[in-house]
Amino acid sequence: MESDSHSDGHKDDGGGSPDTPEGGPRDQDSLAPSSEQERASAIASVLRDQEQKAQVRGRIRPPGDKPLLPQLLSLALATAVSVYVWFGSPSWLEPDAVPPPPVSVEEASVRLAIFLQAQRIEAYREENGRLPAFLEEAGPRAPGVSYRRMDSRTYLIRGQGERVGLTYTSDQAPDLFLGRGEDILARALGDR
Repeated sequence: MESDSHSDGHKDDGGGSPDTPEGGPRDQDSLAPSSEQERASAIASVLRDQEQKAQVRGRIRPPGDKPLLPQLLSLALATAVSVYVWFGSPSWLEPDAVPPPPVSVEEASVRLAIFLQAQRIEAYREENGRLPAFLEEAGPRAPGVSYRRMDSRTYLIRGQGERVGLTYTSDQAPDLFLGRGEDILARALGDR
């Protein structure tokens, strides 16, 4: 089927004229030239709009265009504080030194370490029928404790703290050697 055409050469597709937004025939009055005053008003309106947009763009700073001075001052301050803390070793940054325990507590600790080591040696003697040649045979060595076998039945244990040194021989009663050490340690740990 062929489409109808008008005398002006446009095809009629049934939707009206493509030249008008409403789809109807052209209005001859709308093509009339506007007055000088209307054109000047339209141009002034466009210029005002452009000027307002330019002012807004001038107030908005581009994302990468930030003031450099505050950034440099922050960097300098952070660097100065870091150098001071790292190399200056300020006293307010160092923890307070822990005072050493009283001599009575240290002595009780050394007595207890010797007592426990003697218990391990006695347990080893009961199990193996002899004294250990080295302290490690009877179990782990307590810090600051040394062992020497005197003969096949007696031995000597030395304990050394920072300020106190004690010696135990196997012919002493272990409970008497320990003495009040257990009580002193219980009190010292209970005070904390």
